[in-house]
Amino acid sequence: MIHFEMNEFDVSVLCINKALKLLSEISFKDKNIIEWLLVKARIFLRKGNIKEANKCIKKAQELGNELNKPDYVLKAIVQKHVVHSVTDKKASAKALRQILKKEISEEQTAGIYYELYFIERKEADRISALHIYSTLYKAAHLFQYKKRLDQLAR
Repeated sequence: MIHFEMNEFDVSVLCINKALKLLSEISFKDKNIIEWLLVKARIFLRKGNIKEANKCIKKAQELGNELNKPDYVLKAIVQKHVVHSVTDKKASAKALRQILKKEISEEQTAGIYYELYFIERKEADRISALHIYSTLYKAAHLFQYKKRLDQLAR
């Protein structure tokens, strides 16, 4: 993951692929595989490879269902809408706003507002994400929260 955070995407994909291959060889499945698939999807999205991003998201969503991990299934669904926003921002934003109407965690809500802000650039979404991430960061000083706060503050 450190390679991803440092924007070393090719190295990141190689590391993820090695880990996924090793885990598949020993038939090991857990939520970390879902996370790695979603990171790989974000890398492919940044590189403009929508087809590969969608493949990773589909695998992540299937594994989340298989392992009965609804939070990870939701992460995959959100990521699917983010990828879809490349071709249809309006439909993706509408789908993400529908998810906000469901009973989801604060972290999930913050993540969706974060994505909505970068899709539609609405100030209200940025403020909502900033507020929730600030609260989350005060409770748990996680790097992801800090990184997103910094991105939203720009």
